[in-house]
Amino acid sequence: MECHCERSEAIARDCFVADAPRNDNFIVSFTITSGTAELCFGASKHTIQASLAMKVKGYSSKVAVLLPLTEEYLGREIALVFRKLFELYIKSEYGMEFLTDEETKLAIEYAKKIFGVYTLDTTTTES
Repeated sequence: MECHCERSEAIARDCFVADAPRNDNFIVSFTITSGTAELCFGASKHTIQASLAMKVKGYSSKVAVLLPLTEEYLGREIALVFRKLFELYIKSEYGMEFLTDEETKLAIEYAKKIFGVYTLDTTTTES
């Protein structure tokens, strides 16, 4: 199976988000687990940052600051999922461990849930 993307940044935007159901199976089927947590965490963190910024509720690149903001403005469930994804990212990136196939699938599922924050409150705008 060959990816239609020509540049690495297109993978996260076009392949991963637009075709997530197809690509999560692609990632796991080839046991490409080493970068999955990083990709999922990075995209999820940016999603949360953008969502909070659009709501004018705060912004930070630090997870310690993002978690309470996420819980307060995006809900406890999203904050819990983000924390679990962060733990997988830490294990993979800094623990120098490969994720299991199950952990890889979980990272992808967590990211999908976080991507849903864009649809949580699209009708309310503040003046």
